[in-house]
Order: sequence, then C-alpha cells, then structure tokens
Amino acid sequence: MDQYIRASIDNRRKVIDDYYTVPDVMKDETEGLFREMEELGENAADVSDFETRFAESTMNQRYLDLFTKLKIRGSVVAGAVKDSVLGRMKDKDSLKDDAETAMGRAVDDLTLEKRAEMRQDLDEKIYDTPVLGDIVTASRVVDSGLRLFKKKKKN
Repeated sequence: MDQYIRASIDNRRKVIDDYYTVPDVMKDETEGLFREMEELGENAADVSDFETRFAESTMNQRYLDLFTKLKIRGSVVAGAVKDSVLGRMKDKDSLKDDAETAMGRAVDDLTLEKRAEMRQDLDEKIYDTPVLGDIVTASRVVDSGLRLFKKKKKN
C-alpha cells in the first residue's frame, strides 16, 4: 500500500483512538470500516485516487457517522479546558485586557441605563408641568414631521 494512503488511514484511526471511546458494541463496526478502508487503499493507484474513491463511497459517511455515535473521552475535554486556562493565565496582558473590556462594557451599560432613567425622570417632570408638557409635545411632533419630509442631500 502507498505510504500516503497508509498515513491517511492511520490518521483517521488515530483521531478515533486518541479522542473517542469505542464501546464494545461498536468495535466490530469500527474495525470493519477500517478494514474496508485498507482494502480500498490496496486497490487505489495513489493517495489522490484513494481520497476520491473514499469520498464518493459510503465509507466516508459511515466514518463521519462514527463521531455522532462515539463518546468523546473525558480526559480530552479536561485537557482542552486545562490547556485553555493555563494558556490564558500565562497571557496576563490578555487577561488584563479582557478584564478592562468587561469593566468598560459594564460601565457603558450602567451609563446607558442611568441616562435612560434620567431621561424618563426628566420627561415625567416636563409632562407633569402644565403648559410645558404641551409645548414639548408640540415641538417633538414638529421635529418628527420635519425629519419625515426633509429632502435628502445628494452626494
């Protein structure tokens, strides 16, 4: 068998072996699929021919379906989380930037919330004042009408 075809099959097997647990009830199905891949590899002219024929066959879909049937190893998930956390801890500047960004967003949200509250309080005071509320309402209606019928500037 061509060395590149062998590598292609071995890499597919390695993904399953390294990251997934194959339950006993799935072992025959999994091993049978890899035997079919090897048979295809023995009859392929080169790796390009193998990959083309593999992609066009049902083996490709059956291989992909394995990932929905197998359970990912807990150690893989734990290792990925650990690596991510350790990587983030080593990059203190990135952590500092993330914290500053989060704080900035929180301040912005509070500022917007506070402005909305102040605007509502002001509106309530304006509309509770006799005549002033009517004037503000009329002014806003006129402004809305002007914006609605205003001619667009040509660029």
